[in-house]
Amino acid sequence: MESRSRPNRVLIDLKALEENFQRVRDAVGSHARILAVVKSDAYGHGMVPVARTLLGCRVDGLGVAFLHEGIELREAIPGTFPVVLLCGLCSRDEVSAAVDWDLTPVIFDMDMLEVLDQESGRKGRITGFQLKVDTGMGRLGIRPVDTAAFLDGVRRMRFLSLQGIISHFSSAGEEDRTFTEKQIACFEDVLNTARSMGYTLPLNNIANSAGMTFYPESISGMVRPGILLYGGGAGQPAFKPVMHFRGQVIQVKRVPAGTPISYGRTYYTPAAATLAVLSAGYADGLPRRLSNRGFVLLQGRRVPMVGTVCMNLTICDASLCGDVRPGDEAVFLGSQGGAVITCDEMAEWAETISYDVFCSIGSRHHREFLE
Repeated sequence: MESRSRPNRVLIDLKALEENFQRVRDAVGSHARILAVVKSDAYGHGMVPVARTLLGCRVDGLGVAFLHEGIELREAIPGTFPVVLLCGLCSRDEVSAAVDWDLTPVIFDMDMLEVLDQESGRKGRITGFQLKVDTGMGRLGIRPVDTAAFLDGVRRMRFLSLQGIISHFSSAGEEDRTFTEKQIACFEDVLNTARSMGYTLPLNNIANSAGMTFYPESISGMVRPGILLYGGGAGQPAFKPVMHFRGQVIQVKRVPAGTPISYGRTYYTPAAATLAVLSAGYADGLPRRLSNRGFVLLQGRRVPMVGTVCMNLTICDASLCGDVRPGDEAVFLGSQGGAVITCDEMAEWAETISYDVFCSIGSRHHREFLE
C-alpha cells in the first residue's frame, strides 16, 4: 500500500553501485586505497544501504561530513571499518564522542589536535587522524607554509597517530588545467616536507572523482571517489546511473495552437499539441530551472518539458508519443526502454551540478533499494 499510494518513486540500483565501485578499483589499481564518500546521506542515495553495499565490495573506508553521520554508520553496521570525518570536530564533546566511536577526524586546528590527544589519553586509546592542508580551495585546512610547524606539534602528541595528509581540488573538472596543476605541485611540496621530517603517511589523499579521472598523477596512497560511484561525472559514460526517479502521467489533453501553459505563461503551444501533466515538481526535487529546458521520458522517448515547473506537477509535450494515458510511467531521471536521462544532463539543463540534483531528489522521497 505504501508504494501504491505514492505517484513518484526513487529507485536506488545497488548493483550499479557495485559495478561503479569496481570500475574505480580497476582505475586506481592495487597501489591506492579507496575512501568512498557517503556524506550527506550518500548524496541522497541513502547512506546506510550504500555503505553496506560498498563494505561488501571491500572498500577501504568511508568518508562522512560530520560526527552524527559517523555515529549513524557505527550504530547501523557492526565492524571496525575506517570512518573519516571530513569536516572535522568542533568541541570537546564531539572529540570525546569521536574517540568513543573509533572515528577518524580530519584536523586543521592545533587547539583541536591537543583536545583530541587529551581525550584519547583520558580514555586510554590511540586515535588516528588526518591533517587537512589548504592547497587552493580556500576552505578548511592549514596553510601549506605552516606544515612543518604543525607537524612539529604533532610530534608532541602522545596518543595520536597521523595517518595521512589530505587536501581538496577546487576545479579539477574544468578545462583549464593550470590551477589544478598548481594544487598538485603544492600538495607534493607539503608531502615532501612531511617526508623530510620522517613521516611516512600511507593514506595521503587529494584525488576526488575529477582528480582521479583527469589527473591520475594526483593519486597518492588513497583516493576519495564520490560522484563517480553514483553515476555522475561528465564524460564518464562507463559509470552507471544509480538513482532513478520515476513518476506518472496524471492527465492527458489535446490543446489548440496558442494555448498558454503553466504559471506566468512562459510557453505558448506553437501548434495543436497533446500535453501530459506529470506527477512531480520542484517540491519533489526537480529543479525549477528545468522549465522550458528539460526533458522527460515517455514510452522510451525524450519529450520536452513545457511551461514553468510547478510545485507538484510538470507539463510535457507528448505529441510525438503514441497513446499516452493517465497512470503511464514518466521517467525524470534514469532509463526507460533504450533511452536514458543522466543526472549530468539534468544538471546541465538546470544550470547546476549533479550533486545538487541527487541531493534534492533523494532527500525528498521514500527510496526503494534494488539489490
